Amino acid sequence: LAFALMKKLYAGREQAVEAAEHAATTRLLHDTVINTLTAIGRGVPASDLGALRLRCQQDLDLIDRSLPGDPLEDPLAAVRSRAAALGLQLTVSGSPDSLQLVSPDVMTALGGAINEALLNVAKHASTGDVAITLDAEESPGQLLVQVVDSGSGWTGTPPVGGGISESILARCRDVGIGARVRSQPGDGTTVTLGVPLSDGVPSEAVFIDESRIMTAMVCAAA
Repeated sequence: LAFALMKKLYAGREQAVEAAEHAATTRLLHDTVINTLTAIGRGVPASDLGALRLRCQQDLDLIDRSLPGDPLEDPLAAVRSRAAALGLQLTVSGSPDSLQLVSPDVMTALGGAINEALLNVAKHASTGDVAITLDAEESPGQLLVQVVDSGSGWTGTPPVGGGISESILARCRDVGIGARVRSQPGDGTTVTLGVPLSDGVPSEAVFIDESRIMTAMVCAAA
């Protein structure tokens, strides 16, 4: 009985991991290759070919950074590069040093959500200006990140499976980032992200010790 339960546990964990990996890959492809190919398919003026090449290179860089490896020394460098590739004028204010307290998996999701927000500004906001603020003082243990534009705005509910619902809201939800999007026609859009900060102490709940579970189950069955 104990071995059967352990087998079921392993199978459930494997399915969860596969589902999470599939979702992450889908969001990454949406944020990079799919959007860039869509832009190419709609036609690119000769004057914009340089920006398109830069955007393609940024797509490759984003995919490279999604692979396991050392964390970025400057987490905002990728965001600044993405903004430049999209032709946006980006200003950053607040406390960027607090990003050093964000765990790698949360940082990956945060970067993806910010990049999607920047892409939406470039595609829909009818403005080239966007601001990012980082505030670590408003809520203890949390970094408040806002991506703000003063563009055209919009109304309604983000479509299920679209860039906002998947590449921002769902991506953040999966790693414990609180995310909300506020927009009004003529009043721009604000993406607010509540990012949990690490206290530097490894959590005892980040893994399951199968040997202890097995021992407990065997003892209970005895």
